[in-house]
Amino acid sequence: MSNTDSVDDVPDKSKFQPEEWAKMGFTERVDYVCHLYIHEGLNYPGAAYAFHAIKIVLLFFGWVFFCSFTPGLGSLSNIQEWAFHPVAFQKAFIWSLTFEVLGFGCMSGPLGLKLWPPFTACLHYLRPGTTKLPLFKGVPIIGGTRRTPLDALLYAVYVIALFVLLVQPDVTRQYLWPVVILLPLCALGDRTIFLSSRGEHHFAIVVTFLLVGNFIAASKWVQLAIWFWAGVSKLTPAFAYVVPIMTANNPFLKIAWFRKKLFRSYPEDLSPSTLGKIMAHAGTFLELGAPIVLIFVTQSGPLQWIGIAMFLMLHFFIISNMPIAAVFEWNMLSAYCGIFLFGYHPEVGLFEVGSA
Repeated sequence: MSNTDSVDDVPDKSKFQPEEWAKMGFTERVDYVCHLYIHEGLNYPGAAYAFHAIKIVLLFFGWVFFCSFTPGLGSLSNIQEWAFHPVAFQKAFIWSLTFEVLGFGCMSGPLGLKLWPPFTACLHYLRPGTTKLPLFKGVPIIGGTRRTPLDALLYAVYVIALFVLLVQPDVTRQYLWPVVILLPLCALGDRTIFLSSRGEHHFAIVVTFLLVGNFIAASKWVQLAIWFWAGVSKLTPAFAYVVPIMTANNPFLKIAWFRKKLFRSYPEDLSPSTLGKIMAHAGTFLELGAPIVLIFVTQSGPLQWIGIAMFLMLHFFIISNMPIAAVFEWNMLSAYCGIFLFGYHPEVGLFEVGSA
C-alpha cells in the first residue's frame, strides 16, 4: 500500500470471495471493480507483461529473418544501415500483417484477455464449423454463419501466399497479387479475417506496393489517413474517459496520488478530472496535428521534425501505458512507418503516386 493511501481508500479484496461476490448486485460489482482498477490497475503478474515483451521480440526477429532473404539486409551487425531500406519497410508490413492474421498480434495474450490458448485466430480460422461473419449473409456457398472447408482452405492458402512473399529477395507484383486477391476472397466468407489482417492499414499499405513506380507517396496517403481519422474518432466526450483509465492501468505508475488526480473526486466521483481531460485532448491534438503538419513536408527541416515528434510522442505514450488490447505491435509499426516515410523520404511528394 502506498503511504499516500488511507485504509478507507483501499477496496476490500475479500469481496472477491465467491460467497461475498454472490451477495453483490450488478451495480455494486461494477462500482467495486472500478475502484479497485483505479487503485491498482489490472494487477497482472509480471509474467503476463513478460509474455508480451517476448512476443514483440519474436516479431522483431521474424522481421530480421525475412529481411535476410534480400541481399544486403538482415544482419544485426549493421541494422542501422538497412532498417529503413524500402524492401525492409515492405517486409515489415507484410510480416506484421502475417503476424496479425495468425492471431499473434494485437488482442492476443493476457492483455487481450486471452489466457489459454493465448493465440486463437489461426486455430479458429482453420477449423470448419466455427462461427464466422460473412460479408453477404445468406448467399449460397459463402453466406453461412459456420465456417466451411472452403473458408478454411482459402485462409490457409492466403497465409501460405504471405510466407511465400516474405521469403522472396524482392517484393514483386508476381508474388503480391496472390495476397491482394486472396484476402478479399477470404473476407467474402468471413469479414473478421479482413479485420484480423488490419485491412484498413497493413493491407492498404501492402496494396500500394503494387505500384510500379513510387509506392512511398501512396503509403504516405494511407498513413496520414490512419492518423487523421483516428484523431477524428476521438472528437467525442467519451474519449475523455479513456485516457485516465488507460493511464491508471499502467503497471509502472505506482504513484497513488497521481492516479487519483486523473479522476474528479476519488472515490466518490470517478468522472475524468481536468488533468485527465487535458491528457485526452492532448492525445487527440497529436493524432490530428501530426498528419496536418506532415502533409506539408516536402524537404528536411523544422516542420518535418515537429510532425515526427508529434507522432512519436503519441505512440510512445500509448505503448508506455501497457494498455488492455495489447496494441504494442501496431503502435511500434506506425512509429517505424512514420520515420521511414517522413523522416527518410520527405522529398517524395504526395502527388507522385506511381511515378518512377
